[in-house]
Amino acid sequence: MFASFFPLSSFAAWLGAALSIPPNSPVKAHPNGSLWITIFIGAMVFSMLLGYALGWLANAAIARFLLRWPVKKLRAVYLQSAVPAHWLKDGASPSLDTQIQSLTRWEEQRKAGALRFIFKRGVLTWGSSMLLVMYVIPTLVKGQSFALSGALFNLALWTVAGTAFGAAIWLLSEYNYRKIKGAD
Repeated sequence: MFASFFPLSSFAAWLGAALSIPPNSPVKAHPNGSLWITIFIGAMVFSMLLGYALGWLANAAIARFLLRWPVKKLRAVYLQSAVPAHWLKDGASPSLDTQIQSLTRWEEQRKAGALRFIFKRGVLTWGSSMLLVMYVIPTLVKGQSFALSGALFNLALWTVAGTAFGAAIWLLSEYNYRKIKGAD
């Protein structure tokens, strides 16, 4: 998924030229800046999802054609997450032991609450990583200095995006937790 960031830098330059944004100028100061940001973030999310899907397909193709897995095993592993017992430590039962461990881990995390989870997983982990990769490193590589307005804008942007990411992970984890607990 993160390999998608390399073509995105070329896309960002092209998009800036297409929207008549001069190179090395603040995007948000330009009349088309909001449009550029919207399109760029949409392209980033799309390319990350595309990278995830291509990675998944590559793994399935390797398993099918190089490892000669039958289609039934591919479906079980990749579509139903039915991991063979010999892949797990001590031959643990993939269905019961894995679910119990997952439930225990999630119950511990959810005790701390949604806000703490969202802040820790979304803002601190994902948002700060994205801030580093999308703003700090490119600024340093270009040899530019950090402008207060640009730094604050990117900090706000990746804090909001990290919050949304953390909330999505929380909601998905809660959905899976309730689904598993309902099966008991």
